[in-house]
Amino acid sequence: MATETINLADLRPIQTRAATDAATIEEYAEAAQRGAKFPPVSVIADAEANTFWLWDGVHRMEAAKRLGAKRIKANVQGGTYADALRLALGANATHGLRRTNADKRKALDMAWKNRRTVWPREDNADPSAEILADVCGVSLRTAKAYVATLQPVQNVEVERPSTSANDRVSADVEPVQIAPVETRNPLPVRRVFGKDGKVRPVAPVNTAPTRKAPAYNHAKGVMTDRFGVEIPMEIRGAFKAETVRDEIETHLRTAATLLKRAMDEKDPSVAQFRQADLIDMQNAVRTARFTKPHCVCRLCQGNGRGSCTACHETGFQTQAQYENNPKEFKA
Repeated sequence: MATETINLADLRPIQTRAATDAATIEEYAEAAQRGAKFPPVSVIADAEANTFWLWDGVHRMEAAKRLGAKRIKANVQGGTYADALRLALGANATHGLRRTNADKRKALDMAWKNRRTVWPREDNADPSAEILADVCGVSLRTAKAYVATLQPVQNVEVERPSTSANDRVSADVEPVQIAPVETRNPLPVRRVFGKDGKVRPVAPVNTAPTRKAPAYNHAKGVMTDRFGVEIPMEIRGAFKAETVRDEIETHLRTAATLLKRAMDEKDPSVAQFRQADLIDMQNAVRTARFTKPHCVCRLCQGNGRGSCTACHETGFQTQAQYENNPKEFKA
């Protein structure tokens, strides 16, 4: 690795944050004017693409531009776009401006969408949550939560490093086991490689709603949850087949889909939106989805409103809250 002075105009930044922070850029610029010395930015010199990939130091670069600088000191090493992307994904995990949850989500999104570039494999196996956590510098819990939100593998597209539209390929993996008609054709099994290098089959998460509409016996006037527990009258509204929460989730999902499509197509009407806005909207969709009532609270039986911490005093539990119950409180 050599330290060189490079033209700012020659740098192509790989932005793994949800957005640059204007306050940080201003702070760096003011500090530089006072004589503060910043470490060199980090760059991959890609001889094949004749490009300098900036993988660490976007805020320093923007601060230098704000001061009217034309050149900047950089630690330069040879490599490819894949090398630069792999380094950029974990940049700032331990230094620089602290990453937000949106920043971590952006890094995981980029790692997943570019997994064929970062981890080129003939078997097209996907990286495990452990691999994603390592490369993106996030906790294993965060990576597992992200993997759980992914679409079934047959609906996902993979981004190649090329900008050509022809380089977008389906993420289907082979072989896909086709079950007999009577077994209702299960979701295809994808292959995942772990830190030990071994490839294992993993069934993709089924994103279809798991909560069944509660049974309602008109004759007896009894409404029960999935475990046959009678739902107290005060919280039955949360278990209705159609709720305000469901309507909110539908509208949020539609809005997020429209915004992403418009941003991808560079629609000028959404020019003021930033990637962070889209991520916030997608996070709101996930929040709406994961707050669905799963069952009457197994600890307080719906009567602990005002004192039960297992259901946060709502009387019902989401699936995540139910899974966190002690074994003796699970069905």
